[in-house]
Amino acid sequence: MSKRKIVQTWRLRYLYVGTSNLQKDVDYYTKVLGAEKVWDISSFGTRVAALRLGEGPLLFSRTIVPRLAASWSSK
Repeated sequence: MSKRKIVQTWRLRYLYVGTSNLQKDVDYYTKVLGAEKVWDISSFGTRVAALRLGEGPLLFSRTIVPRLAASWSSK
């Protein structure tokens, strides 16, 4: 008998990118690269947008809040 190997595959559902200027990035992705803006939400002092670039995973981009960015870089 031959042994079968089970191969488990994973699908990347989204890619997260932090930014200091979300509007500039959204404009670039939509106007230059042709991305579709799926949603754009502002809440709790930050803004998050989801963009679709073809068949791949969604691109999530979020405004980095300066005080949080400073605490992340000091760790």
